[in-house]
Amino acid sequence: MTDLLLPLIVFLPLIAAFLPVFMKDGSKSRAVVVLTGIAELRMSLVLIFTMQPGVAASLDWFAGFGVFFRTSSLGNIMCVLAGMLRIICGLMSANTIKQDGSKRFYSCLLAAFGGTLGVFLSRELSTMFVFFEIMAYSLYVLIAHNQDREAEKAGKSYLAYSVISGLVMLMGIFLLDTAAGTLEISQLKDACAYAENQTAVFAGVFMTFIGFASVVGIFPFHGWVAKAYKCSPAPVTVFVSGVVSASGIYGIIILTLKAMAHSGRWALVLLVLSELTVVLGCVYALVCADLMYSMAFLSVSRSGLAGFGTAFSALAGNDFATLAGRNANTVFGGTVCVIISRIMAKTVLLAYSKAAVSAAGTSELNGLQGRGRKDGFAKVSFLTAAFALIGIPAFSGYIGNTLLINGMGEYISAAGESAGVLRTAEALLIICTAVTAACLAKLYICLFTGKKGDSDAAKSGIISVSSAVKFMLGLLCAAMVICGVLPYATFDKICIYTARFMESVPAGQTAYFGFEALKYAVIAIAAGAVIYVGLVRNVLVQKKNGYKNLYNDSLTIDNKVYSPLIFGFLPFVGALFARVLDVAADVFIFVVNRLFCKSVPVPDTFWNGKPVSEADLARRSSKVSVTGSLAYSLMLFGLGLVIILIYLLVAEFRI
Repeated sequence: MTDLLLPLIVFLPLIAAFLPVFMKDGSKSRAVVVLTGIAELRMSLVLIFTMQPGVAASLDWFAGFGVFFRTSSLGNIMCVLAGMLRIICGLMSANTIKQDGSKRFYSCLLAAFGGTLGVFLSRELSTMFVFFEIMAYSLYVLIAHNQDREAEKAGKSYLAYSVISGLVMLMGIFLLDTAAGTLEISQLKDACAYAENQTAVFAGVFMTFIGFASVVGIFPFHGWVAKAYKCSPAPVTVFVSGVVSASGIYGIIILTLKAMAHSGRWALVLLVLSELTVVLGCVYALVCADLMYSMAFLSVSRSGLAGFGTAFSALAGNDFATLAGRNANTVFGGTVCVIISRIMAKTVLLAYSKAAVSAAGTSELNGLQGRGRKDGFAKVSFLTAAFALIGIPAFSGYIGNTLLINGMGEYISAAGESAGVLRTAEALLIICTAVTAACLAKLYICLFTGKKGDSDAAKSGIISVSSAVKFMLGLLCAAMVICGVLPYATFDKICIYTARFMESVPAGQTAYFGFEALKYAVIAIAAGAVIYVGLVRNVLVQKKNGYKNLYNDSLTIDNKVYSPLIFGFLPFVGALFARVLDVAADVFIFVVNRLFCKSVPVPDTFWNGKPVSEADLARRSSKVSVTGSLAYSLMLFGLGLVIILIYLLVAEFRI
């Protein structure tokens, strides 16, 4: 059964991706997405309830080198979440995806889902890379689906990140294979710990990390996220926030708790990058006056929190053997709970946010005031998801935050000299939770209590969401409440199940509603109220001009560093290199001509160049987006292949 089930879970959506091509009706393609999602969800539940983690399967003939699958406790849970989100994305596409381009959209959506499932069930990093790239390249088509100017820019930005980070990731996998001698995930822990060249191991892991960090939005690889959230269709935004981010976080967890479980230095690097991501994400979200930008940065911040928990899990299991069983598993369990709660909450928030933006025709907060003031169900759902994302007691996010805080507190108390640095990180985490609370309060008040808006949609005060989507979002809200009220029957079971991933005993039971746990929540909520009253109400919201935008997109790292480098400097270097080769070829021909073929006259074009024709002038004056073409993407890919070949020659032959 295993030999069939694991490949079937991965390849079912990849095979189904061909079906929309032959379907004229978009509703039939949508039905394929929903039905395969139901099938995937059922098969993923079978993995959890009937199979032990560690069951393996392989297709040795696939692509000439084979693909290899293996169940894991964390990967199985991710598959369940992916199946659930595929159903929701399929239902959401009913009112957001027009018939024109629907074949392309549904095919790529199915392919992207198949790629993520392959990531979650991979036994080796090489297999993970194959399916990770399937997901990444399918996602480009989904982000640029609307085909307007903004969608083209967002797709171009994402493609540049994806191509370059994917090639760096591949080189990292090659280097890690050379240094550790294996790419099998279950063997990485010992192989990397006892590798002779630890510098090569660290470099290989860091290069591989760049690929995963780019899809998650870990600083400084977050530049494409806000553009993608704003310009992509609603199902794609939910897919990026939920499944794509989860696949990146899963890869970071693999690298940190498997390949680099022995390295406190790597855990500190990840801790710093994750902390920067959390801080910048929530601050950017607060000062934005654009709903989708705020949602994007909140998603980035929560992803950083997952990386933060992963880094602390590695620290707790690395430095103090006596704390490994308790603290590492407590923090890791909290990380898993944060990931699950984040996916559920962000799905609800994004679904209603995208529906409001679609009705208003703008994502600016000043054009969205009062959009859902008469929609009681949307109010309750949005507020429930916001409470879960913040970590209000009795909601799912509170349980994950409590596990993180408790495990970190116990670890910090025994950390000795490094306790000061770690306490600073803990304090920043609480402050960022407060900033997140203030930001969500700002967005909720704008959408559901604002009085402005003269359009018919604004006057109606209803956020239009289909009944099927509303039902699924209602189930997610109920799950967030149940997990928050009954943590011992829900999240505790998940923590026990995922403890197998850490290869150690489960942590003891946590007093979720004890004084210490509630204290941190109350502090964060109170600080959030102060930030809202002191900053949002008095600075970011003005009586005459409405919401003030302090976020300057032109000053971001993407526009100031990456875009000039990728779309300016690299094409210039490539063109210069090509011109040098062209001139060198002419010089070579000239020398050969004068030495051996003196009777043949040298053409005038050699001295004077090719004369400019009217066709040349017309072509130069026409607006051709070279960087947005397939040829430009292939050029980037070819450049990466050249770099890889050079690396292989150096590594293999020491030239």
